Amino acid sequence: APIGFYGGVVGTIYMQFAVTMCVALCFSAVNALTLSPALCALILKPVDPNKKKSLFFRGFDSLLNGFKKAYLRFSRFMIRNAWLTILLFLCVLGALFWLINKIPGGFLPEEDKGALLCEVELPQGSALARTDNAMKAFNKKALSVPGVEKVITVAGFSLFSGSGENLGLAIIDLDDWSKRKTKDRSIQAIRDKIMAEGKTIPEAIVRVFQPPAIMGLGVTGGVSFAFRNMSDETALQFEPKVGKLMGLLNNKELFPEVLYAFTSFNARTPQLYLDIDRRKAEALGVTTGNIFAALQSSLASFYVNDFNLYGYSFKVQLQLDRSDRANISDLEEILVKNNQGEMVPLNTFCDIKTTLGSRKLERFNQNMCASVTVIPMQGASSGEIMNKIEKITAKEFPNTYAVSWTDMSYQERNNEGKLITLMLLAALFGYLFLVAQYESWTVPVPVILSVGFAGMGGAFALWSTGKLLDIYAQLGLIMLIGLCAKSTILMVEFSMQERHAGRSVARSALNGANYRYRAVLMTAWSFIIGVLPLLFASGAGAESRRIIGTTTFWGMIAATFLGVAFIPPLFVIFQKMREKAKGLKQ
Repeated sequence: APIGFYGGVVGTIYMQFAVTMCVALCFSAVNALTLSPALCALILKPVDPNKKKSLFFRGFDSLLNGFKKAYLRFSRFMIRNAWLTILLFLCVLGALFWLINKIPGGFLPEEDKGALLCEVELPQGSALARTDNAMKAFNKKALSVPGVEKVITVAGFSLFSGSGENLGLAIIDLDDWSKRKTKDRSIQAIRDKIMAEGKTIPEAIVRVFQPPAIMGLGVTGGVSFAFRNMSDETALQFEPKVGKLMGLLNNKELFPEVLYAFTSFNARTPQLYLDIDRRKAEALGVTTGNIFAALQSSLASFYVNDFNLYGYSFKVQLQLDRSDRANISDLEEILVKNNQGEMVPLNTFCDIKTTLGSRKLERFNQNMCASVTVIPMQGASSGEIMNKIEKITAKEFPNTYAVSWTDMSYQERNNEGKLITLMLLAALFGYLFLVAQYESWTVPVPVILSVGFAGMGGAFALWSTGKLLDIYAQLGLIMLIGLCAKSTILMVEFSMQERHAGRSVARSALNGANYRYRAVLMTAWSFIIGVLPLLFASGAGAESRRIIGTTTFWGMIAATFLGVAFIPPLFVIFQKMREKAKGLKQ
């Protein structure tokens, strides 16, 4: 329940998870109290004790009883050595916190969405026809890569840099997931092959990236940030700093986990600067408004009015023909009307200069900035890359430059370090509910403490398989709290009943372990087997399912083989503390 009130984009994902789980468990509770008993009465039949069981069931019972005897012997040993129980449990908790801090952080896994996005960039000032030829060449090369089904190319547009004659966009649609089950047909392998093909086009720079896991949070996955310039530098003065940063990010010795980094910032685009001599124009009777109106109506388009014809409305817009605005010399032939109604040539009071400048200026918090995107290597931690970027920019640049995270990186930074708080809140809510149920502060403690074994198992699985501690892994760890407590409560409940019947604390704990072992084991194994499809998921969205499956599967394995054996000794320790405290009060 508490994670359903988490804010932000991450909170939306958590809320969906929380609502789904809570509603499903409410239906499950109603079913357990109504439909299940009725079905038991209809389906289950009395067992004849004299009837001989089949070989399979005899073997199963023999194996189960062997495990139970070993489990009871271990529990009896731990009950007699309470100090060892406490020591080993503290080691488990220490291992859990160490693993959570050791596992690299992430936000969302890179999903195979069956498509790739490409940006093709030619040198600044390249004509659109040249870009179009490069896009046609890239189209043929991309289609030759195994696993590519079709390619759509657009010249003159980019998702990162907007419109530009030297830019191109390609959308690559891959074969169906059922045809790409081998490693060489994975989306990462296809991406690398397309990038290699793009390098064979000498006049263009080709960048290939996967779409973001959640559409709307940026254009691509990876790490994205705004490199802000908080001084009064111009774009040309800021460009060397951006180039230095790109060199650092693409340095494999400094950032071996980075595939490549790029930015859309460029202050070297060839431009024409129209230098207006305003005094001379005023002497000739030409106003500034007339100059700009003449430029707009000649080079761009100037809206005049609408007119109706044949029942349709048409716009009247002024603009020179393409052939009359194709060369720099055409600017000199533009005429501007002065106050006397005479037409004055533009070059009479204007000089045309060739210069360099930025085609697009971006700002972040009112500061000029360069939008930077870093594509990590497969399996690399975006959290570690972000930390290294912050350290190296603080070291290599003055304090007038800063890094501000954007898109998914912004959400990841806001979510960083919240896992421990969420797990503690989930455990606290479950503990308080059990306190109300048992009317005791100590009886529910063994139930909640057993969660540590499940958490350690899930965290160890993430660490050993090289997966990141992203939001799906966090959901899996939080889910383990409920799953593990659900199994533990079966033993603790029976042990409390035995204690109320007058048996010793140790005998009550062992009886609970003995009689409820099969129920606990079957509950755990039914979930473990049920989660196997997540562990081996494939196709669209498979990575997030595999992360949740890995966390919950191995977490419940650890809780079943290790955590269950610690329930009786933990029950004995806290039950004796409870009874001793009550005796002191009396």
